[in-house]
Amino acid sequence: MKTKSLSILMAVILLSGALLSCHTEKLDYKAGKYLFAYSDGNIYKYNTETGFGSALCSDPLCSHNTKSCPFYGVGEDVFQYGDRIIFFKDSQLMQYDLISSKISVLNNAPGIIYRPFVYENYIFFNSVSFDFSQDAENNMTIDLFRYDLDIGTLLQLNDDNLYDLQVVEGVKNGRMIWYDDGLQSMYSTDMDYCNKVLFNEDFYGITAGYQSYRLEVSNTTPLSFNLFNIVEGRKNIVLYDIVSVKGYGDNLLFTYNNEQGRYIGKAKNENNDIVEIFDYQSNDIYISDEYGNNKKILCTLPSDYIIFSLAPTKKTLSSGMIIGVQLKEYEFDDSGFIIGYKASKSIAMVDIETGMVRISEVR
Repeated sequence: MKTKSLSILMAVILLSGALLSCHTEKLDYKAGKYLFAYSDGNIYKYNTETGFGSALCSDPLCSHNTKSCPFYGVGEDVFQYGDRIIFFKDSQLMQYDLISSKISVLNNAPGIIYRPFVYENYIFFNSVSFDFSQDAENNMTIDLFRYDLDIGTLLQLNDDNLYDLQVVEGVKNGRMIWYDDGLQSMYSTDMDYCNKVLFNEDFYGITAGYQSYRLEVSNTTPLSFNLFNIVEGRKNIVLYDIVSVKGYGDNLLFTYNNEQGRYIGKAKNENNDIVEIFDYQSNDIYISDEYGNNKKILCTLPSDYIIFSLAPTKKTLSSGMIIGVQLKEYEFDDSGFIIGYKASKSIAMVDIETGMVRISEVR
């Protein structure tokens, strides 16, 4: 029996969401008034004008942390398509209608949905099924699907079984750019997953304006990265030693580590020794043009908050001139030792024109 390996990169991407008072408030979704987010196994919404946030579930008696909540246990990827919020729950492709406040299942995949990507009216995703019976030829099956949000059709794209996840990295010249998690190679196809061509040139998934970049580790303690691309066959580093970055419109937004670090508390390491924990992420958010030039501090978050990351552009974390910034929350055990950290339900909302910061308030 053949055993295939599945390499699934689990990145905690916190997106953001907006305030909805039961079923009576009408969402002004077209004006970009609301952001939508995944946090703690649920979907949240945030009003960019008031800063208030709440779970997308509008039941005032729901705790939002058990299976009785229709949004609890969803996948981390959340998308907005017109007046609908598209999300995933195990093998179900689902939607929430912002006008009617109704939840419905759009379609069912044969297996668990991984790494969805929305482009125009299409959703591309992997479906992973497991079969551990003794006579199974393969204990895992990976298929690639495309769902049309306009006409509601589900199409399987691959003819042969895939051996690992196929991850959409972007779209270039009307063609899908894919990364094969198993072969660790990049290629492009048309929208029907036909006419496959191996990528002879490097594709860089972080984009700003007409430029695209990728990251390389520049330091491990504390962790930082260089942002670079290739120009005329040579590596061109545009930003050195950054911590987190996103391209948004014609701008790059990024953070650095600070030298002193922030003392968080004590924890026990794998040898049960007590160690002190510091967080080195700075609260300054910088902005530059697409080439890394004209760099300046856009804003500084209040000192009692810690930036977790700047989330990807293609999610629902940012809209118009407002970017949502994921915040970090450390977790402690009953003895006061740090046991980990997670993305906070609150986010910072930053106006990239004025630099004004509003910390969300989750109700």
